[in-house]
Amino acid sequence: MATSTAPLYSTRPPRGVHVGKNIVADTLVEAATASASDVFTMVPIPPDCYVTGGRIIAGWGAGVSSQWILKVGVPGNDAAFGTFTVSGGGELSQNFGGTGAFAPVTISSSGTDAVVPVIVTVNAAPSSATVSLSVFLMVEYVLPGNYP
Repeated sequence: MATSTAPLYSTRPPRGVHVGKNIVADTLVEAATASASDVFTMVPIPPDCYVTGGRIIAGWGAGVSSQWILKVGVPGNDAAFGTFTVSGGGELSQNFGGTGAFAPVTISSSGTDAVVPVIVTVNAAPSSATVSLSVFLMVEYVLPGNYP
């Protein structure tokens, strides 16, 4: 299991605006081949917030007929926001939250003030040694008192 961190993760703290929604996003291009159980640390969110939605865009070069299966969540619940499939060298572009069965997810910090990382975990990956993955993740959240 390898871990990678998106380039802006440690350069900007999570926003904590108490009026309206907060949005954080970053992109990670995994140049080397990722494999099952790899973890990408994408964006920080504040403790004790409600994740109300987001968007994942992922893809890799053409010519690969396999698929990536990606889980989006937080440590301790790596599929809290969903499991997504990128098939056949195509591109995944999908929202999570806002409609359907998704309900806002409470991110609990167990009483600490620690920033909570939103992670993308590789559940399955192509076996080709030349495949690299690009992932864009946007997370929308509100702070207590602004529950949707």
